[in-house]
Order: sequence, then C-alpha cells, then structure tokens
Amino acid sequence: MLISGGFLMSLVRSRWAAVGAVSAITLGAGGIGLVDATSPSGAATFVSITPCRVLDTRPAFKVGPKSTPLGPGEVHTVSAHGDNGRCADIPATATGLSLNITATGASLPTFLTIWATGSPQPDSSSLNPVPGQPPTPNAVTTGLSANGQFDIFNLQGTVDVIGDINGYYTDHDHDDRYYGKPQVDAAVAGASEVIWINNEIVEPVSLRPMVPDRTFRPIEFTTTVGGTAIIRLDSPFTLICESTGAYHYLVVDGQPVDGSHVFTSGGGTGLRAHEGIVDQLAAGSHTAELGGQCRSSNSGSFTTGGQQRLSVIVDAN
Repeated sequence: MLISGGFLMSLVRSRWAAVGAVSAITLGAGGIGLVDATSPSGAATFVSITPCRVLDTRPAFKVGPKSTPLGPGEVHTVSAHGDNGRCADIPATATGLSLNITATGASLPTFLTIWATGSPQPDSSSLNPVPGQPPTPNAVTTGLSANGQFDIFNLQGTVDVIGDINGYYTDHDHDDRYYGKPQVDAAVAGASEVIWINNEIVEPVSLRPMVPDRTFRPIEFTTTVGGTAIIRLDSPFTLICESTGAYHYLVVDGQPVDGSHVFTSGGGTGLRAHEGIVDQLAAGSHTAELGGQCRSSNSGSFTTGGQQRLSVIVDAN
C-alpha cells in the first residue's frame, strides 16, 4: 500500500533541510525544491486546481468587482484568498498564483504588469496588448500579499483584462512541528536503516502521450529490514511538453508513489525533489526512478542526466 504524510515525512524533510546547503553544491545550482524557478520567492509547493475565473472587466461578462477597462496608469487590485469571482476556497496559506491572463480591446499599444500587492512594482511586463489584436492570453506567475492580493498595472490607453487561476503556491511552514538538527540526527540514527546513494546517469528519454515512462534507468537499492520507508529522489532534468503541462513523480518498483506527483505547466529545466512514503516495503532488492507523462495527447520529452541522489529511511517499528 502506498501512502503519504505522517511523522516520518516531517522527519526526513527536516533532515534534508539540515543538509540542504551540501545537497545544493553536490546536485547542482538552484538547490533542492518542489517547484521551479518561476515560482514566487519562498514558495515550496504548487497545488494545481481546475481553472476558475477571478476577474473579467468586460461589462457584458463581468467577474469580480470591476466592470470597466483599466485606464492609463491605473493599478487594479485583485483579491485571491477565499472566494472571489468564480474561484472558491483559495486558502489563506497561498503565497502565489499561477494565472492565465488575457488582454482584449486595447485602445493604444500598452503593457500590463502583475505583482504582489504591497511589493515594489517590477520593471518587466506580463502582457503587451496592441489595438486590433485578438484576445491575447499569457501564463503569469505572481506572488500574493499577506492578505492574498495582487496588482495589475496598465501603462496607457484602456484595456479589458480577464484572469483565470489554475493553481496556487503555498509557503513552507517552519513552525514548532519541525525538529531541529540535533533532534533529527538522533531520530535518523535510531531508524532501522538509512540508505544514501549517488548515481551518475546521462540518458535522454522521450515521453509518449499519456503513458507513464520512467526517465532514468532505475537505481537499485537493497533493504535488510522491512517496514515503512521514506524514499526521496533528487533529479536534474529538462522537460518539454507541447503546449501542455506534465506530471512527474517518484516510481518505486515500477509503481508511482502516491503524494509524490508534481505538475509543471509548459516546460522547464531544473532540479526536482520527489518524495513519498511506501508502507510495508519488504526487505530485499528494489528500484527507484523518476516517472513522467504529458497531461494531454501531445507528445513531449524529458532530457535527464547528471548526478541524482536517492535517499531511503526504513522504520521497522
């Protein structure tokens, strides 16, 4: 049976946090994280949701409190936490959003900038609409203020804006439920078995549509005791899925591990940490590897290689 969560996961997360600086040097630039470099600063986990509309400034299609286009130099503030527009249950713990923003009806060439309310306005643009252009969508990732708001700035002219939320980021919670390094080291030392494996592999692999394909040649490991096992695989990769996102996850003994799935929209390059708990892992030989599949019928590919690290902690109690 495959499960996720619990004391052991908190323990191993704390342990990896304690050695994170070393792992970052060993595994490559960027460090270990559960989200890619485009996520809001400090965010640790991405939660994909069914897309919902949080704003539409067009009078005939109004969603949210604003029913007029953004004017020249206007900053419009949008609330995300809770229930807003047609979106519901965005948690107060959300620190950022994955958005699809569409601009339409621009009266002058302009640009839109989107950022967390209360933070300095970035110099970069999120969208560049021009008059006569059909509705122009763009994927935008933005942070949120402490009360769950983000701002939209329009440079000049007037333009209608439509915004859909397709996921949110939550911050890692460093509260007293987490253990300090001395406690973690003592607990790990008391585990039935701890296995650390570094493995150098360079092996590009193509993904077929909607078919779980492993991207690495499996890493073999052997446990001398059976019990609940925390398994984590840190892997560098480049992901390409044509116009859609992809899921990637930890695979143990040929089976995806519940709770280890991470969704990436579009593509990207980076280091991924996939972890999960396998209940009643038997003593003996096993394999672990990274799996992935494109979300739609489009084809895609993972290009993987470099150094990956496998970590296994077994509790026979």
